[in-house]
Amino acid sequence: MAHEPNVSETNLANARNLRYFQDALLSSPRAVQPSSRGFTLVELLATVTITGILAVLAVVAFRRHMLSAHSGEAVSVMQAIRGAQEAYRAENHVYIDVSTASGGTAWFPLQTPSQKTTAFSPALHPTHADSTRWQLLGPAVNEKVMFGYLVNAGVPGTLIPALQDMVTPPQFPKAQPLDWYLIQARGDVNSNGVFSRYVATSMSSELYVEGEGE
Repeated sequence: MAHEPNVSETNLANARNLRYFQDALLSSPRAVQPSSRGFTLVELLATVTITGILAVLAVVAFRRHMLSAHSGEAVSVMQAIRGAQEAYRAENHVYIDVSTASGGTAWFPLQTPSQKTTAFSPALHPTHADSTRWQLLGPAVNEKVMFGYLVNAGVPGTLIPALQDMVTPPQFPKAQPLDWYLIQARGDVNSNGVFSRYVATSMSSELYVEGEGE
């Protein structure tokens, strides 16, 4: 006579089967559902704000770099003029007074500088009133320039002319005991109508600067 399982045996078998299926489900790999969460409005606004700030900082840094580069032009050209004056004096025993037209106020190569660049070579500006004297001085300037330049010179006992448009100009003795020259540069590198001004002399190796970057 066959044995019929009782209720306890049946429940035990069902429990074993349930545990088997649970173990099988836990051990089988399951696909991970990708998150469908997007950016919130606050996160998007924060991203846009940070990007805008970084862009502004980059523009400001680039502008400062460009202004610094243009200001470097004045220093470079004035050094070339210094060298040309010393070479001229070594040969002629006197510095050359270059800017004589209009009472020594005819800026070269342009009377009113701007962001537009122009060739410095005096040969390319034959109509400038001081072109011939600039050619005699012959500074080695091969770049295009944005600044205008004045070069005055004199012998011992002569006066240095008044500096052009400087708010707080350096002070020089009225009568110089030695041969002297004076170099002035002015430019408007950001076209705001305010000039940067540079001054160099034979009496000192210093460079006087006013309104740098304007």
